[in-house]
Amino acid sequence: MDRWKAGIELMKTVKLSVEPSGTNVGKEWRNYKWTKDKDGRNLNRPVDAFDNAIDATRYAIFSKVGKPNHGKYHLR
Repeated sequence: MDRWKAGIELMKTVKLSVEPSGTNVGKEWRNYKWTKDKDGRNLNRPVDAFDNAIDATRYAIFSKVGKPNHGKYHLR
């Protein structure tokens, strides 16, 4: 699974809420689409439009939730 699909699948496991004033974020969610090949099949990458806030959210979730013990060490 590639980085986009893995990140999106991880985002689906987390409850997200968007502030009503976040109109651009809502617009991104409504317009987020996967790139399609010439036969109309989804490719494993999103269309490079309407994705700035979603990308930032995906990176944050992936770095925190995807690696829950990252940066935590137990020394004896």
